[in-house]
Amino acid sequence: MPETYLNEFQKEPKNVIARTRHWLGGNSIFYQLVTKVLLANLGIWKDVNEIENSNDISVQIKNSDITKVLTPDTRLKSLDTSTVIVKEGLRITLKALNNMHDFCNQKKYKMIVHIIPTAEHVYYPFLELTGDQTKMSGLQYLSQCEKHLTEQLCDSLKTSGIHFINSTESLRKALQSGIRIYPSGPDGHPNEKGYQIIAETSAKHID
Repeated sequence: MPETYLNEFQKEPKNVIARTRHWLGGNSIFYQLVTKVLLANLGIWKDVNEIENSNDISVQIKNSDITKVLTPDTRLKSLDTSTVIVKEGLRITLKALNNMHDFCNQKKYKMIVHIIPTAEHVYYPFLELTGDQTKMSGLQYLSQCEKHLTEQLCDSLKTSGIHFINSTESLRKALQSGIRIYPSGPDGHPNEKGYQIIAETSAKHID
């Protein structure tokens, strides 16, 4: 591993409280469960460095009690199509999907790719009314990147004759109708209802 990466990973917070939190985060399963799962999903806890250095956005859907902490900076790391890493990741993904498709064809299996969007992309159309306008530019760029990457993925799948599903509209429709499909904290995974909608979307395309 290059020295620059080693130095980055070996950095530790300088003050006592931060060092204690850093140690607990790396050594205590209970601490991780409480802070990064329970409290984070409740929107109560976030890492101090994340609060100070990111463009996280706390939003609430108009005329509802649905709230969410969106983390565009975190999502952008894997969706920014202007970076070499993401471009190469997409190339590898497409190659792997084509190999899987060839294998399924040989075995006479039906292969379906299900595209699941980020919470940020699902929420984005509704944020003109609810979001922190000073942070919207980063979220807008993320949404553009995700849309561009998804279009590239879909075009490639179509060219290869691979069936695919995109659950973006189903999730947006549910959110717009007042259904809470994500936890309110920064965790970007859907909740039980969100996964149910994704599963129902898949079921419609399975013979």
